[in-house]
Amino acid sequence: MIRLPLSWVQVVIDIGLLRRPHFLVKDVPEPPDEFSEGFVFREVRGGYQKWLHLKCPRCGEHIQIQLAGARRWTISIDWLNRPTVAPSIW
Repeated sequence: MIRLPLSWVQVVIDIGLLRRPHFLVKDVPEPPDEFSEGFVFREVRGGYQKWLHLKCPRCGEHIQIQLAGARRWTISIDWLNRPTVAPSIW
């Protein structure tokens, strides 16, 4: 599936054609040092999804979700970079 670059999504939000989603996905090669509100960071190494990192919207703690291995979550990302994680995260 084709995904719009985040800069394009931001333009669509800024001109008022779309409300900003609660979360947008950013692909990163390593875990981020700082977490931005409203972003989920998908750690991708060597073309493989490894981890999903986010800041808990309630307590602000770092949440790390496994995307590789036998027991893992899956993430689907739509064309506007909005994530859907299964099974659900509380």
